[in-house]
Amino acid sequence: MKIQVIKENDQPKFAVVPWEIFVRFRDEIEDEVLAAEAKRVLADPVEGELVPFDVARYISNPVKAARIKAELSQEDLASRMGVSQAYVSKLEKARKVSPKVLHQIGVALAKPKRTRRVLKKTGTSG
Repeated sequence: MKIQVIKENDQPKFAVVPWEIFVRFRDEIEDEVLAAEAKRVLADPVEGELVPFDVARYISNPVKAARIKAELSQEDLASRMGVSQAYVSKLEKARKVSPKVLHQIGVALAKPKRTRRVLKKTGTSG
C-alpha cells in the first residue's frame, strides 16, 4: 500500500490514499470536515449574519443526512422502520441506497415522534 503526498511550497498539502482506506475512514473524515467548517465559521462570525445549517452539505449519505435532519438516533429510525440499528448503520455507510429503501425511510421519517406520557397517580384521602 502506497500513500502519495502532494506538497505545496515544500510542505505536505494533500494525501492520496487507496480507495479501501478512504471508504473505511469516510465517516470520520466527514465528521472532521464538519467540525473544521464549524470551527472556522465560529472563529470569525459576521455580526448579525445567520447562515442556515444544511446537513446535506456536509454528509453525503442521504440516509444519514435525513436521519440527522429529523433529529433521530439510529435506534429511533430503526424502530420506526422495523429493522435493527445495525441495518440502519449499514445503510448509512452504503455508497448507494435503492429508491425502495429511500421510500421506506421517507415513510418512517413521516411518522410523528413518540412522546412519553407521564400519568399522575391520583389518590383519595379518607
